[in-house]
Amino acid sequence: MHFLSRDITVDLTYNNISIIDLQNLEALARGQTYNQPLPNRRILLDKNPLVCDCEVYDLLRYLDDRIEPEAHSLFEIIPGNLSCAGPPEMRGIAVKQLSSLKIQCLLSRLGDCPRPCACYERPADSALIVDCSGLNLSQSPAKLPDPVKFDASVLSPQRIKLNQTELRLRGNRIVTLPPTTAPGYDRVTRLYLSHNNISTLEAEQVPPHLQVSGYLASHLACHFFPLSW
Repeated sequence: MHFLSRDITVDLTYNNISIIDLQNLEALARGQTYNQPLPNRRILLDKNPLVCDCEVYDLLRYLDDRIEPEAHSLFEIIPGNLSCAGPPEMRGIAVKQLSSLKIQCLLSRLGDCPRPCACYERPADSALIVDCSGLNLSQSPAKLPDPVKFDASVLSPQRIKLNQTELRLRGNRIVTLPPTTAPGYDRVTRLYLSHNNISTLEAEQVPPHLQVSGYLASHLACHFFPLSW
């Protein structure tokens, strides 16, 4: 967008804008030089059918002040009461209530997500989420996708590179876990296992880069000492 004035309000309310792509905003801002005072440019976005998938991630970073400060010098985005028109689970949620740290999106084009689990990306920490919660599973997936090997066409925004996996297995009938030599388990950094039937966890079943583990059960016996956490 090119502005003809340093002091201007662009009213884009009540249009059909569904995608706001700011992934190149920081690079654009770094190439600008300004004399004081800074330009006073405002963009009004209320009443547009915004799709709140991961394409909205950089807009949320802008609104959360998690973007390079120079980006705010280009213009001020005023969302007003802008709300999500989709996907269905996000419909009606005000954009100002969303967080760039928490937004996650279904990877619908990922072909090797283990069934019947669902796979998501969380751009803020470059994480693949494999969610198998509440599916009455008797065992954990035999293998997990390797997020490091994902093609850019699977992800959104496409510049995002995933490097870790969060595995959610809560609320199943799982008795044991596969060894971490199983494909993809070496990428697991967060593991949620509560409300299963696991009584013993061996050292070779604990992912080597595990940072967070959900509470298992009071009867769990862990046989992985000595182990460095």
